Amino acid sequence: MEPVTSTADVEPTIRRLLAVQFGEDEEAVRPDTRLEADLGADSLAVAELLAGVEDAFGIQLPESDPELGGLVTVADLVRLVRGRVSR
Repeated sequence: MEPVTSTADVEPTIRRLLAVQFGEDEEAVRPDTRLEADLGADSLAVAELLAGVEDAFGIQLPESDPELGGLVTVADLVRLVRGRVSR
């Protein structure tokens, strides 16, 4: 599978990844959806999610990246990935 390289495709791809991983409808995964509080993402689930994001977008998100600590909502993740895809 080719990595997603268009910033316009970031949000729908992330919503799809989250929906599959957490068993939600894509429509229920909104920008203000909180990863931990709404989806129940624990540290292992976040690590799995980030691995999927790396694969889908062909980017690296090392655990030591300080920006990862600020991921609370879907919008936070979308913003981070858009910044990496557009580099």
